[in-house]
Amino acid sequence: MYNIMKNKVKLLLHPLGLSVAVLWASFATAWAQNPIKGNTTSMATNTSINWLLGGVGTASIPAPNQIGEFDSTVSAANLAHLTLGGETVVMAGLQFDTNIAGSVTIADTSALYLGNSCINMGNVGPAPM
Repeated sequence: MYNIMKNKVKLLLHPLGLSVAVLWASFATAWAQNPIKGNTTSMATNTSINWLLGGVGTASIPAPNQIGEFDSTVSAANLAHLTLGGETVVMAGLQFDTNIAGSVTIADTSALYLGNSCINMGNVGPAPM
């Protein structure tokens, strides 16, 4: 039994095995990032200019199983005039961070469908008095 476990440890520490593990961990981290709302008035997910890959700043098209995150990227003026871009937007949820620039208003005749993550405002501070 000890020899089998010893061989497994050797296999896990093999350079190729270690490289694959690091690569897999990198992909898992990239997949876990929320798309960040870009500085536009449209929330449409059919174009990559409206959403950015979190922490990287490259254009991204959010998948229906991802949470759309709002941080300081969007100006207060754009937050006040958001639309769905004439499309049905499907996302796992929306997350609002503490550094959001202002109040959010979404006005559109299209539908916004949110999954189990719904709307997370746990990171938003109290409204100014």
